[in-house]
Order: sequence, then C-alpha cells, then structure tokens
Amino acid sequence: MESENPRVSVIIPTYKRSDALCKAINSVLTQTYSNLEVIVVDDNNPDTEWRRETENKMLLYAEDTRVKYLCHDRNRNGSAARNTGIKHSSGQFFCFLDDDDWYYPEKIEKQVRFLIRNNLDACFCDYRKNGTDVVFDKNRDIAKSILLAEPTPQTSGWMVTEKAVRKLHGFDESYYRHQDYEFLLRFIREGFSIGKLDEILYERNITEVDNRPSGKKTEEIKEKLFSDFSDFIDFYSKQEKGFQSKLYISGYAAAFKNYYKQKDIKNCIRLFVKCCRISIPKTFNCYINIMKSHL
Repeated sequence: MESENPRVSVIIPTYKRSDALCKAINSVLTQTYSNLEVIVVDDNNPDTEWRRETENKMLLYAEDTRVKYLCHDRNRNGSAARNTGIKHSSGQFFCFLDDDDWYYPEKIEKQVRFLIRNNLDACFCDYRKNGTDVVFDKNRDIAKSILLAEPTPQTSGWMVTEKAVRKLHGFDESYYRHQDYEFLLRFIREGFSIGKLDEILYERNITEVDNRPSGKKTEEIKEKLFSDFSDFIDFYSKQEKGFQSKLYISGYAAAFKNYYKQKDIKNCIRLFVKCCRISIPKTFNCYINIMKSHL
C-alpha cells in the first residue's frame, strides 16, 4: 500500500431519503479514522421537494471541509451517482454508503488496517438489519451467490482500493438495478482480491422509496446480467448439475414478484410458464410462496 494512513473517500448517493441522510453522514464524520472525505451526490430531480429538503440538510455541513455536496442536473440512477462521487474523490480507498445506512465508529479504521495487513484490493464486513445480525460465510463463492440471488455482501459494507475502481471504470450506468452485483462480478472476473473482515460494522436500514423497477424492467435487467456474465454461468453449469434451472427460476423470481405486486397477471402467467419449462416443481415451490407472502 502507498501509505499506512491512506485517505478514504466515502461516497453517499442520495435520492428521496433526506430524512435519513444526516445519520449516514454523521456516522462517517464521527469515525475513529480521521483521514477521510464524504462526497454526497444528490440524484434528485431539480425543482422537487426532495432536492430542496436535501439542500437544506446539507447546509448543516457547509463549513465542514471534509464534506463535498454535488448535485445532478436530473435523476440519473445510483450507478451514475456513485461514478460522479468517484470522479470528484481524492482517496486511495473508496467506500459506498447508502443514504439510509450508517457506520459503526470503527468501521473505516478496521477495514483500512485489514486491507493493508492482508494486501487486498477490497474487503467487506457483516451488518445488522432490523435488530438481526447478518453474517456471511467467508468461504462462500460470491459470484455464484450473486447469480443465484442469494445473500451477498452489501454495498455499504465494501471498502475498495482506488486502483481497482479506476481500472474497472467505476459502475456500469446501464444498470439501473443490480449495479452493485454487476460491479462485484466484474471485480471478480478481473482477478482482484477480496477478503472478509469478520465483524458487524454497520447498520442496514431498508427504506422504501418509489424508485422500485417494474416487473418488466426487473426482468430486462436480469436478462442483461445473465447475458453479460454468461462465462460465469457456463463455468458453474459445468460444475453443478441443475445450476441453470436454479439460476433462472431464482433470478426471475424478483420480476415475478414485481409483476404480481403490480397485479399484472398476464406477465405473471407468462413468466410462470417460462420457468415451468425449466422445472415445474422448483417453479411451483418458489413462485407459489411469493404469491402466498403477498396475500
């Protein structure tokens, strides 16, 4: 590593969640590690109440030189917001904090020391959600878990070297959903090293905002992910019998769920039939449970 005390850039994209934003920012500013900067990227459309509320909240940090506040000229999506933050950052390490999550005080210090000690390109940690500890198996195959829509390291838990982020050219802005999955799969494909710090170092707080994709968009982004990473799919299919059936049924489950929530019965049936052609029992087990959970 270039320095034993590298600068850390914490990028916080924000969209329609100004109420939670200050808690996220303050959790960075009160870290035990001091060589850091916070870059807040406002992805709200101008001339909206969300933009005005966010601007008012950011006035609290106007005199703090550690905080940069950047505004998009229109809503562009989370990938673009993170890339804007990367462009205006000066750190050797990057963290990407969601605007409704917050760090525990030693999160950055512990991750910096872990990366330096192990000479890694990235690391992630465990978290707490709704009072429950979420702990990952450090030996889990991350790429495989992403493809099967299993629990994976969340963006707020990452720390990534500037070298790796620049080589990957940041996030793919064509992904309006699953941009974190896409980034991690490219990260793994390029052979960068990643490790797990076995500690709970942040709080995840899922806040619903009306930027959830439709069933159609969810289906499209899943198909794009499967297409862009077909090399991974081919690799795992050779290793594990039935991998592709698990992949497509679990992968399309999110699209089915969104169609069902939209009461789009026609597309529910179409997707159900499509997946039944792969495996009737697995489709019934997965999709009937989705419908039961939303009755």
